[in-house]
Amino acid sequence: MGLAASQSYVNDIVAAGPDRETVLLYDEAIAALRAAIKAIAEDDIEARCAAVRGTTEVITTLYLNLDVRRCGEFIDSLADLYGRILAHLIGINLYNDDAIAQTVIELLEPLRDSWAAPAGMIFACEPAARPAHAPNSAGTPTPATTVAPRRPAEARSPS
Repeated sequence: MGLAASQSYVNDIVAAGPDRETVLLYDEAIAALRAAIKAIAEDDIEARCAAVRGTTEVITTLYLNLDVRRCGEFIDSLADLYGRILAHLIGINLYNDDAIAQTVIELLEPLRDSWAAPAGMIFACEPAARPAHAPNSAGTPTPATTVAPRRPAEARSPS
């Protein structure tokens, strides 16, 4: 699994806004961890390592995009959590332990849900990202969110 994603998946992320992008990254990390759990059950070391590497890439991406100068204590706590998650990921490979992978999933799911909920995103009904005001399958425009709460992804530094 990992981030060697298909071109359509990459296009979905690029077309997504910062909130949707963050949710997609969490989804990718959670899916990779589930793949690691499956690989552990099947004693497939190569697949487990690839899945953990993919999760590590996602968490590192999320960590590196935190704007610690602008958002204060919340971001510091999130950075600490990402650091602990990265340490857990090492443990998955070191101990071949699916319980560690499940623990990380349990840490990531509430974060994923907190990014999805404020914008009213329901991805089960709409798996592909569309830009705001893009026509849906019926040809009618999709309403845009008029006021989005300030989140860390919107506070990225332009580097």
